[in-house]
Amino acid sequence: GRYRVYRALAVGGSLLLCLFLDFACRKAYLAWENKPGGRIAHPTYDHSLRPNTFWIDRYGIYKAPYFSNSLGFRDGAIREVPMASDQPRVVLVGDSFTDGVGVPWEETFAGILQKHLAPEGIEVLNAGCNSYTPILARIKLRYWMRDRGLRVDRVVLFLDLSDVKDEQFYEEDKEGKARLIPYGPFASSSGWGTRVEKWSEISENLIEPNFVVLGALSRNLKLWVRKLTRKELGKRGLFTNQAPPKWILEWEEYEGPERPVIEAGIQKLKANIGDLARFLRERGVPLTLVVYPYPFHVEEGRAGRAIQKIWSAWCAANGIDFIDLFPEFVGIGPGSETVKTYYLEGDCHWNAKGHERVAEALLKNPEKILPPRSSDAKSGTRR
Repeated sequence: GRYRVYRALAVGGSLLLCLFLDFACRKAYLAWENKPGGRIAHPTYDHSLRPNTFWIDRYGIYKAPYFSNSLGFRDGAIREVPMASDQPRVVLVGDSFTDGVGVPWEETFAGILQKHLAPEGIEVLNAGCNSYTPILARIKLRYWMRDRGLRVDRVVLFLDLSDVKDEQFYEEDKEGKARLIPYGPFASSSGWGTRVEKWSEISENLIEPNFVVLGALSRNLKLWVRKLTRKELGKRGLFTNQAPPKWILEWEEYEGPERPVIEAGIQKLKANIGDLARFLRERGVPLTLVVYPYPFHVEEGRAGRAIQKIWSAWCAANGIDFIDLFPEFVGIGPGSETVKTYYLEGDCHWNAKGHERVAEALLKNPEKILPPRSSDAKSGTRR
């Protein structure tokens, strides 16, 4: 009996020692990599970047150096951004495509625009962040412009195809703050997914950030169980597996069982984008809506005719400028070659060449991305 106790103590002590070493290695690695990371929760608009921070941001197999300015916006360097400026300002806002995941700042379209427009005395601010939707963009811009006094002259909103579902995972509470709706329109059918995601939060918040080996085991077990449950969506509307369901990729023309979800998403998008446009119009700030394709559309040769049908006419009717980036990628050559040239390998986001192409396309529409030049136009900067 005594030997069993000793053996149990030895095994327990060894496990504790391994956990301690695992924990210590992780902390040493994080310190060497200049962590903690820059992505944080925000009390008003759900999540953001940590202000005035440098870190190495990881997205899947890709990583890039990240700087944030005093507003918590991605930037080319840590710097203070005054609320008002003599320079006209353009604010970009959107999700991970606008954030520029996996690509250094100077190679993102935001960084390219900043470099190109700086000699003209125009400042570019990038308020984009992973998994943003128009409702979060609206709440974020209202927070900075109305509550904090940030002055801007043009807002360019990038609408992602996934926003038709992601928009339904958030609502605005009575205090004007963003509130997460767990599983959005899929809450009633989340099944195992609910329990998987609760455990996933523990893994992602406590285990994976603090341990190397245990973190890797936990992460892979989490992904395996998620796959086993066959749930396409997570608690925040993010895809739990790499490939999005087809109804997301072709929701403009999709007529299957998810059509009611799509219709609800379209109406919510229009409501929030319309509210943002009215908020900006009251301040003399024009809004531009930009749509763009996924690799799926490039490979399938889908030129976004439904996008034009839905958003082009709606924007015209609501005084919103519209830019369609589908023609910049769809039909310019063999689809597979275009994807290989302009998108990250094995991912839906643009690589450096893709960002350069986007920047060039935007600069072809100066009247839709630059601040108004007329002397009698009300300006968010000069009011």
